[in-house]
Amino acid sequence: MNNLKTLQKICTFLTRQPVLTSMLKRVRGQSQYSEMSLKKTGGRYLDIFFLTFFLFIAGTKNASAYIDPGTGGMIITAILGFLGAISYTARKYYAALKNWSQGKKPESDTEEKSD
Repeated sequence: MNNLKTLQKICTFLTRQPVLTSMLKRVRGQSQYSEMSLKKTGGRYLDIFFLTFFLFIAGTKNASAYIDPGTGGMIITAILGFLGAISYTARKYYAALKNWSQGKKPESDTEEKSD
């Protein structure tokens, strides 16, 4: 129970800082309201949010889980495919930019028949 009170004090302290309240006013678009009204309404929600966040982090336990070998191979394949797609796209755009800067026309994909 003592930890809960400490966390409540930390959350209250964090939500009552002038910098944080001014940022919240800008984000919420409540610049016409006084800082006091923001503390009365929005501060409670932030207290609850920070308290929940700290309790969630403090209450986590180790997950007794593992990744099987097939998952590792799948992740590596996905990364290599992503890098291949990025390099192909970059190469195509680089070639098009290079041809445009040199004044060359793009190569056509179809062959023209000459009689």
